[in-house]
Amino acid sequence: EAMGNSLPRHCARLEGRGRGSGNTDAIRISYFDATGIVSRGIASALAGARAMDPKFPLSAVQPNMKFLVYECDGGKLVPHTDLSKTCDETGMHTTHTLIIYLTGGPNSGGETVMLKKLPKVHEFNEETAPATNAGELHRLYRSACTSCCEGTYDEAMPRRGRLFVFPHDAPHLAMPVLKAPKLILRAEAY
Repeated sequence: EAMGNSLPRHCARLEGRGRGSGNTDAIRISYFDATGIVSRGIASALAGARAMDPKFPLSAVQPNMKFLVYECDGGKLVPHTDLSKTCDETGMHTTHTLIIYLTGGPNSGGETVMLKKLPKVHEFNEETAPATNAGELHRLYRSACTSCCEGTYDEAMPRRGRLFVFPHDAPHLAMPVLKAPKLILRAEAY
């Protein structure tokens, strides 16, 4: 928590912002887990998942991670997929994205939504462009998930301490934040 509180803060307001001029409103801060303390904690959680389901495919996490800080209401991440990374130490290619929610609670928005289809970005942006506040943007994002993405498979609500894992090639987005800040740690696993 102390590490998260020490991260830089700034706020780009929803009003007047260049909509569609980027894919995220998050501040991205690189973090290298030099001591391995975070990686070991995540590996322990992955081992627990494997104990419940022996087919669970993941066992290790890369030490190169990112904090994503959504400082303002309305912060979001447009539909996308993630790329595989190569671990410098092992040469292994990552296959899954891990998100650890460091903040979040009831009605805070910022849900990670798994989409049935990756939409055409211009169509998605046109559907969500009329929003003038975070609540309206959240509603339009929800509607665009149905109209542009053929619906959703699942979603993870931000809750402090929740670990959410999904394949890199799975289309997803981050819904607009309704109660900022939202802080997550993002990592890649194999």
